[in-house]
This record gives sequence, C-alpha cells and structure tokens, in this order.
Amino acid sequence: MKVDYKLEFTGVLKVANVPDHNKCIYTNECLEQAFKEYAARDRPMLGAIFEPTLSMPIRLEDVAFEIQELKLESVGEQLRLETRCRPLETPKGKVLTQLLELERLNPGTFSMGMSGVAEEIEEKDGVRIVKKFKIERVTFLKTEDKA
Repeated sequence: MKVDYKLEFTGVLKVANVPDHNKCIYTNECLEQAFKEYAARDRPMLGAIFEPTLSMPIRLEDVAFEIQELKLESVGEQLRLETRCRPLETPKGKVLTQLLELERLNPGTFSMGMSGVAEEIEEKDGVRIVKKFKIERVTFLKTEDKA
C-alpha cells in the first residue's frame, strides 16, 4: 500500500490466480466480472476501518473513506484489482488519517481488504476457486504479521 501527502491511499485488493489469506483463488474472469459490476454502479462505494464487529453492509457511523477509483490492472501476466481512496471527514475517517500517517512511517503495518458475495466456488486441493464474486465492501485493516 502507498500513502501520499494528499491524503489519498492506494492498495491492491485482489490478484487473480494467487491464493489469498483465506485460501481462495479468484480467476481472471471473476475479477473482470466483479470490476464490470462495480463500474456500472451509479454511486461511489464507501469503505471502513476493519473491526471484528463491522456489519455488512457498512453502517454510516463506520464510514471512513471513499473509493475514488477502482481499476483492473495487468502487471506482467497477473491481473490485479487496485483502488485509490480518500479519507472522509467523519469520526472514523479522522482515525484513518492518523493510521495513514503511521503507515507512512512504518510501511506494511496496514493493508487493504475486500469482501463480498462469492458464488460458483470449486474446492480443489484445499483451495477454493472463486468463479463469480460481487464486491460488497472495501476495508482498511491491520496486517496480521505486524500485529
């Protein structure tokens, strides 16, 4: 994740065909379809700082940032879903601004996450292959190995 001084932050949400921390693999087609569905939205998506009690969908009091841009990037042979976000002037947004300063001073402390509704899942060798996915929320969370 990269944080700049304009109080925007960027992050990679998913990389196609690479197992994530939940042992799920999202296919190229899955990410392409999720991106198309997101791009067809008529309003911006808002995000939150991850907390174990965070509800789905995100409650207004939990909103911390707005997704400015979501893009599908091809890096070498990998397809990646990336985002650019801006903290909001909400109570949680102000907390996020402080966390972004911590990330700038200690890179790798936080990361971006994405959750939603996965469909058409195939189990193979202990890994779930997700063939259809709808993005429900984006979260800013503490990186597990830095906890």
